[in-house]
Amino acid sequence: MCVPFVVAATLVLAACGGAASTEDQPATDAPAQLAPAAVEFRTFPSITRMTPNIDIDDEEAGTSIDLEAARGEREGGQLVAWAGKGDPRVVLEVTRLVSTTPTEPYRMSISADHVTAYIEQPMTVERGSPAGRSGVYVDPLIPADGRDVVLSDDERLLAWIDVFVPTGQPTGTYVGTVRVRRANTDGEPVRGTTDDEGGEEPGDGVLARIPIRVQVHAARIPKVPTLASHVGFDQSQLVRFENVEAGSTELRDVTERYATLLANARLSIGDVGALPPGTLPGHRGLPGDGAYLKRMFSQRGVASVRIPFYVTYPFEDPLRRDRAAAVRYLRAAARWARSNGWADRMYVFAFDEPDDADAGAVRELDELLREADPGLRQLVTRESTARPFQGSVDIWAPNISPSRFRAADVARERRRGNETWWYPSITTWQPYPTLFIDELRPTPRALGWLAWRYRIDGFLYWTATHWHEVKDPYRDPGTYNETDAVGNGDGVLVYPGGPIGRPGLPVPSVRLLQLRDGIEDHDLLVLATCAARTQPVRAGLARAASVAAPAMDRIEPTAAQVKALRGAAFRILDRAPGTADCRTTGA
Repeated sequence: MCVPFVVAATLVLAACGGAASTEDQPATDAPAQLAPAAVEFRTFPSITRMTPNIDIDDEEAGTSIDLEAARGEREGGQLVAWAGKGDPRVVLEVTRLVSTTPTEPYRMSISADHVTAYIEQPMTVERGSPAGRSGVYVDPLIPADGRDVVLSDDERLLAWIDVFVPTGQPTGTYVGTVRVRRANTDGEPVRGTTDDEGGEEPGDGVLARIPIRVQVHAARIPKVPTLASHVGFDQSQLVRFENVEAGSTELRDVTERYATLLANARLSIGDVGALPPGTLPGHRGLPGDGAYLKRMFSQRGVASVRIPFYVTYPFEDPLRRDRAAAVRYLRAAARWARSNGWADRMYVFAFDEPDDADAGAVRELDELLREADPGLRQLVTRESTARPFQGSVDIWAPNISPSRFRAADVARERRRGNETWWYPSITTWQPYPTLFIDELRPTPRALGWLAWRYRIDGFLYWTATHWHEVKDPYRDPGTYNETDAVGNGDGVLVYPGGPIGRPGLPVPSVRLLQLRDGIEDHDLLVLATCAARTQPVRAGLARAASVAAPAMDRIEPTAAQVKALRGAAFRILDRAPGTADCRTTGA
């Protein structure tokens, strides 16, 4: 049975047929039974913030998806397709990517399993975010597998094509295809007859073929990202939208899937829903919590390990009445993290945007941490110029705004041995970088370049699942309304799978993948800086980054500028196999 749902009153998608790859698919209706149809398309770079009315004659529009990637990296491109004739129902397919320099006895390739097609869902913004504007934007990335789309003259398909390059992939150029294939009224793909070599005869159900080319470089991005991170996570919203029971192993399993999606985007989940095993006498978690936590924090893409410790949990009064118990717990938790090789990644984050009146409590927590284990670091979301907090904070996390962030503060704290992270929020307004849906500049990606330029150590975001204030996050982007300003998409980097027939399976956003691309750019820039042998070469990297994002409030890069930035890093890394000396180059 086909269960359709309407996407922002434009495209109609259905959880019916469709396929992610082209192998072993049965034939359905013959093409001759369907009305004549044709599909046209244009491609766009991943930095483009697409809208349903994107200008197909834009100078950055193309006719193929051309990517460059390091090994271990994920890169994407975008496309828009529309009906040139008829009103066809279509599905997207991807093929494997085959090397253009085949070797015997087999042709090297990137499996179709590493190529993912997403349909970009439009959303109507009724009231703009700070410095944003109303209109129709795209953000949720619905996996194209099992989704069919009806095209017409004024109804387009917008898609994101993502490619993962395995860490051991041989260098070279790989080519493949995205196919826009006809579907029948049940949403099943229409296939023609095959020839002797397994290809389809002319006149098959393919209405458009979009080439994909990926140049794989010698560089390999590290398992542990060069940019630390903390992304908050609210399990109560999984209970609400994914139909899982609070405190259940099923909730834990779904949380792990969300955490894996974030880790694939080079981000570390901050709230895992479990305490380290054996750290709190009398505490009984779920069976298998220890293995769960080890899987969570050992994933490729995880840079930071938050020790679960809050102002009122797991102790009601950790700074006074429960102080001795809190010290024992933190000491055991630090020992647990150290035994897993995470000593340099562990931190405690208990005070979020504290007022000056909270400085005493922050100082007391610092003393408690020192007593428990000197390796524990305290993160506080304040600017380092906040004098009452000096001497009590190891990781400063100022807001990305002209009144809170200063490059001179970062340099001063670095000299003191402290780190500086940063974060965008509802108080971060354009032209400074935001993560709002109605922000057409590629600011999520630019955060990676800017972090490298200003020597920022980490990225913090308050939560990925703030669906509290909306009934349907796919229809209502106004996810933050606690102030006079509306934050469209604020606190939302992923969408729940339950409402679209994918229970327990998280759905990424365009902003999440752009943010991921920026962190991967940061990885490349850090590796290239380490591998560069001379100051002029390092200066060339800095120039390329300054062209792409000249300043915090000047972020309007072209695709050519982004290509030049990454190209500068690739030129160094392709010539420098000796990057094994860099501490960040683990596979």
